Amino acid sequence: MAELPMYFAVSHEDKFKLFQNTIYNRPDGCRVNVLWPIENARGHCLTMRLCNEIENTSIIRSWNLSEHDSCFWSYTGSSMNIMLESYDLLIKAPIVFMEEDSKDTLPFNSYSFTPSCTEFTDDHDTYTAARVYNTDPNSAANTCPIPRSRPVVPYRSPTPPRVQARAEPRAEPQAEPQVRPSLPAHITKIVLADSIRKNEVCPITSEDISETNATVTPCGHVFTTEAIQQWLSLTSSKGLCPVCKQKIK
Repeated sequence: MAELPMYFAVSHEDKFKLFQNTIYNRPDGCRVNVLWPIENARGHCLTMRLCNEIENTSIIRSWNLSEHDSCFWSYTGSSMNIMLESYDLLIKAPIVFMEEDSKDTLPFNSYSFTPSCTEFTDDHDTYTAARVYNTDPNSAANTCPIPRSRPVVPYRSPTPPRVQARAEPRAEPQAEPQVRPSLPAHITKIVLADSIRKNEVCPITSEDISETNATVTPCGHVFTTEAIQQWLSLTSSKGLCPVCKQKIK
């Protein structure tokens, strides 16, 4: 069984909801992810990453319930800096993908928010592991689920082993850049919604971006569908994004 990180966010319509996780190490050896809804949070920068993670399974329960259930989730590769206003605490929370039936197992959280900005990177990141309790996290002995300051244990998403580069003969022609894989559907939706919210225009034609006329490229840039198709049909484009010059076709 996998364990959710200390803080994580899930998408809700075009916004996000934040949760905190604490691990209850029960006497029978079962480790239960006890989840708490976090309110009064302010989203800062959303960092988008390309990441193909396997699906994880965790045993979870709401902080105020005794029944537990199985939850299926995976890292999207993206994360957000979030200010917890009530605690004056800035955290970094990974964006976790869950199917709708798994979201139903999360504790009720009426609060949702949006990031203040979005950036893209291919770097891997480090998240904070959830704290482990040998008594129920909702017992009288554990009255504050969000400590202001304490040592943290880093959690790193699995990374494929590196392949050592081999020296190539100088006469060898340079390899063609690889085409970037398409963004996951839920990431595409977030990028497009953010572009519309900021009233961005197509970098090629300066037309307004809308849900009906837009295309999000694998590198995360938004164009009108007609404009990017015409651009990529040109031999001179070389299949590169006109903004960042990464190969997208």
